[in-house]
Amino acid sequence: MELSVKILNGKREGCCFTLTSPNLYFYENEALEFKLTLDTKHHYISIFFYETELNYTESKFIETNSIEYIWKPKRHAIYGYECLFHNYFGIAELSLNIDSHETTYQMEVLATKINAFRTEKMLSFLIHQDSNVLWSFLRATRIRAGKPVGDISVDHSIEHLEITIKQIESLLTHIFNKPMVKVIPKTNYVSLRDNHNIDDTTLAWISDNLDKLFEIDNSVDALLELDNKFYSIHSLQTNILVNDTDIYENQVLHGFIHRLRAEAKSIISKLNASPNNNFTKNYELGYESLFNQLNNMLKKLNKYKIKKCESLIKRLDFLLYKLNKNIPIKTIHKGVPTFTQKVKHNFLYLSYFKKIIEWDRNGKTDWSTTEELFAIKNIPTLFEYYLFFYIKGILTEKFGEFLLVNYNHSDIRFVFEKCKEQIILEYQPKFWVKSHQEKNALNLINSEKWTIGKNKTIRERNPSYKYSLRSPDILLTYFGSLGTMSCFIIDAKYTTDDKVFSHYLAELTLKYLHGIHHIDSRKNHSIGLMLVNPCEEESIKHFHHDDYNIFSNDPIIPALICSSIVIEENTVSNHFSSSIIRVVDLMREKASK
Repeated sequence: MELSVKILNGKREGCCFTLTSPNLYFYENEALEFKLTLDTKHHYISIFFYETELNYTESKFIETNSIEYIWKPKRHAIYGYECLFHNYFGIAELSLNIDSHETTYQMEVLATKINAFRTEKMLSFLIHQDSNVLWSFLRATRIRAGKPVGDISVDHSIEHLEITIKQIESLLTHIFNKPMVKVIPKTNYVSLRDNHNIDDTTLAWISDNLDKLFEIDNSVDALLELDNKFYSIHSLQTNILVNDTDIYENQVLHGFIHRLRAEAKSIISKLNASPNNNFTKNYELGYESLFNQLNNMLKKLNKYKIKKCESLIKRLDFLLYKLNKNIPIKTIHKGVPTFTQKVKHNFLYLSYFKKIIEWDRNGKTDWSTTEELFAIKNIPTLFEYYLFFYIKGILTEKFGEFLLVNYNHSDIRFVFEKCKEQIILEYQPKFWVKSHQEKNALNLINSEKWTIGKNKTIRERNPSYKYSLRSPDILLTYFGSLGTMSCFIIDAKYTTDDKVFSHYLAELTLKYLHGIHHIDSRKNHSIGLMLVNPCEEESIKHFHHDDYNIFSNDPIIPALICSSIVIEENTVSNHFSSSIIRVVDLMREKASK
C-alpha cells in the first residue's frame, strides 16, 4: 500500500512524491492528485485533511490485479484546479482511512506572500502583548495538552537573576572586608636571625637534621654550643599560624556565583536555539515557511534578553575575579547550603545563604512562550490566538483593566469587572455531554445525542469518550449584579467570506446554539454566534435582515453574524469593535430580563 501525490500546476507540475518522502513540502496554491494502490477492495476508503473529508473520484482495476483509487481536485472554468492547502501554512496532517484503520502523514505547507504577510502581522501582534499575560495563556494551552511546564516565565527569570546579582554584589562588598577564615599552622623556613620563636617542634626538626649544622667561631651567631664549639644553621623549619579562607562557608560563596553564571548561560543558549530546524529551506521566491518566520521573529524578540544576560555574566565574572583574589578556595560547593553555627552568627553570610535558598525556591524557567509558539503547526491556530487577544484589546479599551484568571492552570480567562458586573473572555471552553465525568464551570453541557463519524455513520454519543464535547474558540460571558448570565460564542475560521457563510454558519449554528444548554434550567443562555475570518477588506454580514440585526432597535436573538477583519499589528477594527461592544450590551439586556 502506497499513497502517492502528483502536482498538477505551477513550476513543479508533473512532479510525483510518496507521502512518506522525507522533508516533504507543498506550496499552498499547488493542486494535488492523490493515488492509492491496494490489493483488495475495501468497504470504506477516504482521505481526511483535519475535518475535511476527501472522497476518491474514481477507482479502477490495473494490470497487477490491484485496485487503484484516485483523488482528483475539482476544476473551475475560471480559477483552474481547487487547491487543497489554500490559505494554509505550516505543518499539515493528512489521514488515510481504510475501513477502521487510519494512517497519518505530515508535510509542510509553504505560504504565498499574502498569507506570509498576515502571519508576520499576527506573530508581531502576539509577541508585543504583555509578556506575563501571553506566557500565562500559552502555559495554559501546554497544560491542557498534557505538556510539561516550568514555574516562572523567561522575563521573570532574567529579572530575578538581575535582582539576585545586585543583592549579592552588595553583600560581597562587605564580606571582602572581613571574610570567614580558619587558623591553621603553616610550615615555614626562616633564617636564624629572623626566627625568635624556637619551640619544641623546631628543636625536634634540628635533631632530625644535624647534617645541616655547621661550625662557626663566635657565640653571637651561634644556634647552639657543644663541647665548647659553636654551631649555626642557614635556615630553620618552624610552624606559624595563618588565616586560611578555604572553608565550607566560602566554598558556598563561590559555588552560588558559578550557579548564577550557568543559569545566565543556559538562558542565552535556549534563546539562541531554534526549536524547529527541520523546516524547508529551499523554496521558491514568493513563498515563506512558518517556522522560518517564527525563528526570525523570536530572534528579534530575544535580542534584548540575550544582551541583558551577557551583561549579567560580565558582572558575575567580575565577582568571581574578586572572590578568587580576596577569598581563594580549592573547591566549590554548588548544592543546597548548610547553615553552620558560624553562618548563623554572621549576619552577612547568613543573608547570603538565605539568598541561595530564595533562588532555589523561585522555581524553574518555563519556556512555554517559545515552545508553544513553535508548536503552532498551522495558520488557523495562529489566527485563533490572534483573535482571542484582539478581542481582549477591544474589551480593555472599552472597559479598562482586567483580571487574569488561570482556572485550574489549564483554562485562561480575562475578567472585566465594573459595578458588580462581570464580562469574561475565555479561550476554548469545553462543554461536555451530560453524563461525562468532566464538568463545565458554568454548568453548561453539550446536549446533543447523535454524532456523525468519519465514515458517515450516525451513532449515539458516548458519555465517557474524551471527544464527547463541543469547544468553540472563544466564549464571551456576562454576569449581572444578581448573578444572571448570558453568553456569546465566537469562532475563528481562516478561510474565505463565502465559505464561512455558505458552509460553516449552518453547521456551527447547530453545534453551538442548538447543542449547548444549562444542565439544570435547560436554557440556551447564548444570544448568538459570530464567525470571524481574515480578509483584505473589513466587512460584516448579518444572517438577519437589517431591521432585525444586532444594530436594530429590536434585534432577533440568537443573532448570527459573519465578520471579516483585516489583520493588523496594532489597530482595532472599527466595525468589528462596534459589533463586540454591541454584543456585550445585548448580553447585558438579556441577563437583566
